[in-house]
Amino acid sequence: MIYRASQKIDNFCFVLEKRLGLSGTAAILSFLIIGLAMLYITPHFEAAYHGLQYSRLSEAPFDFTQGNSLRNRVLPSLIGYLIFLRGDLFFIVPLIFALLFIGTTYYVYP
Repeated sequence: MIYRASQKIDNFCFVLEKRLGLSGTAAILSFLIIGLAMLYITPHFEAAYHGLQYSRLSEAPFDFTQGNSLRNRVLPSLIGYLIFLRGDLFFIVPLIFALLFIGTTYYVYP
């Protein structure tokens, strides 16, 4: 049963690679996997827990006068600031990195 399922997934990926190439297949599969994960966990599209502090920090990443416990972890907030995903939109930054991670993993280890 599991062997058949893995064969079907392998055939599906092989057909996708023939049509779209390795990069296109990696992109499609990363969106598919993130989409299935979102269906499983029913996400809320807002910052929560540490994300709240990161989203506040993304509005002014070099304002070290804020009473923020993550003020020395500038890189995620700086990336959000530079690509205009500040404040309430900051939750998209980790999603972008998750998509890139899954896509590059498939691209490097097909």
